[in-house]
Amino acid sequence: MIDLSMKEIAVMITAGESETTEFKTSFNDEAIETIGAFSNARGGTLLLGIKDSAQVCGFQIGKKTVEDISNRI
Repeated sequence: MIDLSMKEIAVMITAGESETTEFKTSFNDEAIETIGAFSNARGGTLLLGIKDSAQVCGFQIGKKTVEDISNRI
């Protein structure tokens, strides 16, 4: 995992999606597919809580969300 600053994340959002940057509004099957694609390529960054239009919509994280995400991956 790469540690990014808020400024670096804002620049990525402004630049939009690319071969190595993908936006998803939530952690779903599409997000898992994106992770698989990045792991089979040169890597990439998946930003959750961002619409395809680069609008920040947020992403709700509950008590077990991180554990659930790890298990699904």
